[in-house]
Amino acid sequence: MGSWREERVSKVLRDPFGFTLLETSVVMAIVGFVIVLALPNFVTIRHQAVAKACARNLSLIQQAKERYALDSGQPGTVVPVAGDLNRYFKAGIRKARCPFDPARSFHTSYRVNAVNVPPACRKNPERHRL
Repeated sequence: MGSWREERVSKVLRDPFGFTLLETSVVMAIVGFVIVLALPNFVTIRHQAVAKACARNLSLIQQAKERYALDSGQPGTVVPVAGDLNRYFKAGIRKARCPFDPARSFHTSYRVNAVNVPPACRKNPERHRL
């Protein structure tokens, strides 16, 4: 008859409901590997979503500029101010902002430009555009 320790170890090894340290380590390694593979994709998808949100805001600003020019009879070279475009936004133009803007302000997020020139994002102009 073996010692108490040997009987306990053999019982643990035969227990069908428990996991060994090796099995747990393998599962943890696999989960870590999947996380390492998936994390860059999540970051890329988030940046693409932010760029699309900013492009949508730029499109709304351009549409508001065109409506303003048509309603007021202004030429395409006029540069409207935010107050001129405010009535063309349901929640007000001040709610439109670039998601990357820490100041969360329309004036620090976008440059309106003339009616015939597309608006521009001040935070990331090379990636966030119409």
